[in-house]
Amino acid sequence: MLENFMKMAQESARQMQTTHARLLQGTSPALPGLPAQALAGFAPVQKLNAYQGIAQNLMAQQAQLVQDLWTLATQPGTDFSLASEMLQLQQALFERIAKQQADAMRELMGILNGATHMRSANTMSKLLEEESDFFAQLHALMSAQATAYLELAETAQVNAGYLVARKVAGADK
Repeated sequence: MLENFMKMAQESARQMQTTHARLLQGTSPALPGLPAQALAGFAPVQKLNAYQGIAQNLMAQQAQLVQDLWTLATQPGTDFSLASEMLQLQQALFERIAKQQADAMRELMGILNGATHMRSANTMSKLLEEESDFFAQLHALMSAQATAYLELAETAQVNAGYLVARKVAGADK
């Protein structure tokens, strides 16, 4: 199982690297004749580099966590303290998710309530401005929620990795 997971992670990383290399080898159709090195300075390519690096780090951390869990599972003796700590971590995560959801619903209700009272526009330009503000608020809420959930997921992975690595290091002694 661990070998299959490792192969899958390595294959995903290889595919991202291959796609990235192909992008840099080509030239931009919009800018024919542009050298591949010049593409590296474009914002979309820089963003691709950042996403690739973050994804590789995430996969490496997840692979290490799985490997450490596998190491603990194959050791003789049963230590239930890790399970207890992981359950505490899970409970804290669920509490944080519930709080984030409640906060988001409160904010959404505020945005919707504000939208029902903003029909004071008497020109098309004012109406468009009000509608744009409404959708900007919704977008900001969605973006903030997505960011908060990703931060929570990353924190959970780091914390779980720390707990498991600490147990592995203690088991090796």
